[in-house]
Amino acid sequence: MRRHLRTVALWAVLVLLLGLTSWRVLSACGVALPGGATILNFCPATTAEIADSRGTMLERERARERWLEDRLARVRYDLVAAPDCPRPDEPRVADACLEPPAELVIALDVSRSMDWSVEIDTELERRANDLWLAREYAEAQRIYRSFRNVPGRQRIDLAKTAVEELVRTTPSEIDIGMVAFSRCNNPEVFGHFAFPRRGALVDVVRGLRTRSDTALAEGLEAAAGLLRHERPEGPSADQPPSYIVLISDGLDSCNDDPCATARQLKQQYPNLRVNVIALSPLVEALSCIAEATGGQLFVPGETDSLAQSLQVAAGQDVCR
Repeated sequence: MRRHLRTVALWAVLVLLLGLTSWRVLSACGVALPGGATILNFCPATTAEIADSRGTMLERERARERWLEDRLARVRYDLVAAPDCPRPDEPRVADACLEPPAELVIALDVSRSMDWSVEIDTELERRANDLWLAREYAEAQRIYRSFRNVPGRQRIDLAKTAVEELVRTTPSEIDIGMVAFSRCNNPEVFGHFAFPRRGALVDVVRGLRTRSDTALAEGLEAAAGLLRHERPEGPSADQPPSYIVLISDGLDSCNDDPCATARQLKQQYPNLRVNVIALSPLVEALSCIAEATGGQLFVPGETDSLAQSLQVAAGQDVCR
C-alpha cells in the first residue's frame, strides 16, 4: 500500500513539473539556451514587429529603385555626352544616267519603319540604330516608338507613289518583276508583269501593307530569282544589264548579311546590277549592295524626288 502511494506521489510530482515547464515555455514564447540562443520560437509576431519588418523591406526596395534610377540617368548622360563615332567615307552616289536594262525587278521594303514620316530627325534615327546594334534594345525601342508620333507623309506612301509612276512609264518591251520583303523567311514574290498586266502590278503595289522585321538579304535573293535574261557563262558584249532596284530604309533584322548576299548574287549573275535607293541615314549599310554588284546608290534629298531617283535607278531617260 505504501509503495503504491509513493508511486502515485512520484507521478504527481512529475506531472506538476511538466505543467510548470510547459507554462514557462508558453509564457516565454520559446526555449532559449543558457547562452541566449533561441531554439524554439512559436509566438506570433506583434503588430509593431510586422510593421517594422515591412518598413525595412520597403525602404530597401526604395533604396534599390533610387540606385537604378541614378545608374540609368548616368547611362543616358554618357550616351548624350559621348562623341559620335567617326563615320566612313561617304558612299558613292549616282550622278549620271544609266543605260536601259534587259529586265527590271523591283524589291520594296515593307517593314514597320517604312511607316515612319519622312520628317523624323535623321540624327536621332542614326542614334537609335547605333543603340540597337550595341544591343541597347530598350532605349532604341523607346526612340523608335517616338517616331510613330512624328507628323508628315510616310515613307511607304512615297515609295508606292514612285513605284506606280515607274510602272506607268517603263517602256512596254520591258517586263517588270515585283518583290516585297519584311518578315523573315517570307518574302512576297509577285512574279513578272508584262506590259498588258501593268494595271495588275499597280494594284499589287497599292495593296502592300507594312509588317514586322526587315528580311533585306532574303528580299534580294527572291528578286534575283525572278531574273530571266542572265546567262551562266556571263554577259555577252551586246547584252544590256539586268537591274534590281532595291528600295529600303533599314538594316537586315533576320541575322543575314546583305553585303555577302550581294557578292554571291554577282558571282551567280554576272550581268546583274543592284541599284539601291536609301530612304534613311543607313546609307553605309546599303551602299555595299550597290558596290558589290556594280550598281548605283541613290539618296533622295531636297533637290530631287524619290520618283526621279527611281526613274534613274531603273534606267529610264531621266538624269539627275
